[in-house]
Amino acid sequence: MSSPALSRARKTRHWWPEAMRLPPALPPTDSEVLDQAQDLYVAGERQRAIDLALKVAEKNVSTSEQAWRFIGLAACSVRSHRMATRAYQNLQSPKDQKSITSACKVNGISYRDEQFVRD
Repeated sequence: MSSPALSRARKTRHWWPEAMRLPPALPPTDSEVLDQAQDLYVAGERQRAIDLALKVAEKNVSTSEQAWRFIGLAACSVRSHRMATRAYQNLQSPKDQKSITSACKVNGISYRDEQFVRD
């Protein structure tokens, strides 16, 4: 049998005691988002992986370079020459740019006239 006070409490939005409530979940860090993107990529959901990584890349934070590198390599694998070009142009490291150029070449995309094009 329930008491009237308990009945009223259950009708409210948060009827359990304050000590039992969980704190609100924190949003994932940018590194965690990139980990999720990599997991999606491995699972074969390449476009979703690129879209997720773009959220980090476009923030211009410390992990943006890592995100652009991931996006460029993933874009090459799905033969998205426009996205590969965008990623390439956002990378500062010649080594990273070269890795994207190599990955795209393997996938039938060449870098010509400052953009990637399908062969």
